[in-house]
Amino acid sequence: MVSEKFKAWAKAYGIQKLADDTGVHLSTVYAWLAGEITPHDKHRLSLLKLAGRKIRLGDIVDGF
Repeated sequence: MVSEKFKAWAKAYGIQKLADDTGVHLSTVYAWLAGEITPHDKHRLSLLKLAGRKIRLGDIVDGF
């Protein structure tokens, strides 16, 4: 399950822009936000890079 902080950041960043910038399908981003799937390692790194200091790995993946 992803955090509310990640969901808020993703919506502010732009869902379509996030999909484009990470190279995943739009439905994949929606599945991340719904907690149906978690991003793969390479996508986690991309998300952290895009977010700068605004989110942590723990905001994307439980247990970190």
